[in-house]
Amino acid sequence: MSAYRNYRCVFDKNGIPIFPKDVLKVFHFIGLRQKKHYMYKQVDRRENGYLVINHLSGDGDYRLPLNGERLDGCEIVQGFVGGPFEDRERMST
Repeated sequence: MSAYRNYRCVFDKNGIPIFPKDVLKVFHFIGLRQKKHYMYKQVDRRENGYLVINHLSGDGDYRLPLNGERLDGCEIVQGFVGGPFEDRERMST
């Protein structure tokens, strides 16, 4: 049983919970010759049941609902809360 079952959060494609200050690699599109393009975002804070996610350029943000879903197009590349993100308990399948 996951320690996050009663905790409102959302998970990356590897089942790792996403926390504020994490840097995310988000799938954007497939270009010529099947090259995959990504965007990088930083989670700013939790606010009213949402994660507020900022563009690294600093212009604008968007909100992601804390609904317990696994985001297949999103991966944590750097985490700042509570030690290495790789050591966080993963989502149970």
